Amino acid sequence: MRPYERLGRVPGVLGDFAKIYAELAPGGIPVTLFNTACPGPGNDYGRLAEIIGEFPAVYESTWVVTTSLREPMPEGFRALVERRAGAANPAGAAARRLAVSTGSPCYVPIGDSIVIRAVGEAGAVVLDRLKFLRKLGQPQKPG
Repeated sequence: MRPYERLGRVPGVLGDFAKIYAELAPGGIPVTLFNTACPGPGNDYGRLAEIIGEFPAVYESTWVVTTSLREPMPEGFRALVERRAGAANPAGAAARRLAVSTGSPCYVPIGDSIVIRAVGEAGAVVLDRLKFLRKLGQPQKPG
C-alpha cells in the first residue's frame, strides 16, 4: 500500500505504473486491476501490451480488467488479455471463478446503469483471489 500512498493515487499513466511496479515487484504481485473503462489511458494500455515483458511480476499475476463500450479497450491490450485467458472465456461468472481458482484473467463490464455493481464485482474478484492465495500458502490442518 505504501507505494500508492506516496503516489497519492493508483497509477493513471504508464510512467506511474512503472514506478509503482519497481517497488512492488520484488515482493510479488498477486493481482493486477486494469481499469480500461475510463477516458485517457488508452494509448498507455496499447503501449503496455507491447512492453508487458518488462513487467514479469504483473504478467504473471491475476488480471481483473474493467471494460466499457463507451471507452473501448485498445485492440492490442484486449488481444493480450484474451491470449492470457487461453480457452477460458474472460467474461461472466465462470471467468470470475477461474480468476479466483486458477489466476485466469477476467473482464468486469461497466455500463452506465451498473457502475456501482461492477466496482463491487471487481473488488470481490480481487479479494477472493487474495484469500485463495493466502489459503494455499498456509499449512493444511489435519482432518
